[in-house]
Amino acid sequence: MPRRAFARAIAARARPPAPRRARFDDGSNLQGAGRETTPRALEQDPAIDDAQRRQRLAALDARLPASVRAEREAPLAVVRLEEAAQRIRADGGSEDDVYRMRAAATSPEAANRLADLDREEAAWKARIAAYRSQRAAVLSAPGGDAERAAAIGELRDRLFTPDEQRRLVAYEG
Repeated sequence: MPRRAFARAIAARARPPAPRRARFDDGSNLQGAGRETTPRALEQDPAIDDAQRRQRLAALDARLPASVRAEREAPLAVVRLEEAAQRIRADGGSEDDVYRMRAAATSPEAANRLADLDREEAAWKARIAAYRSQRAAVLSAPGGDAERAAAIGELRDRLFTPDEQRRLVAYEG
């Protein structure tokens, strides 16, 4: 091995490893890019307006690997699906319309699971409405505070499991 090549090989081994951020980049600082191209730096840059900021952030996102973009978008897909279902219902659409939209966006199995969740949520809301109505009647009935508290406790025990009763505080406003 010529002396010069040997010296290069030794120098390469002696170089410190690349910074961790460059080796294990999560997309928040695109490899090879300067500090000014991080999302945080763009958010804090007073020299650009909101439109430029959105444009530059979109350009950064476009440069991310597809797998990273898909991972970032996955939680938003559920939110968008629910927003679409709410729009269909607000426009007078039926639950069958909501099911068809969900099945087209996901799968029939996922649409069935979401429909089951919708039914469970509707049943919970109906139970809460019945509880609030009966609770209001107890509170407006004549009698002492101890009697009212006992009646409300009995009502809770009759309508809800102990685990569900812990959630009632949020609905008793």
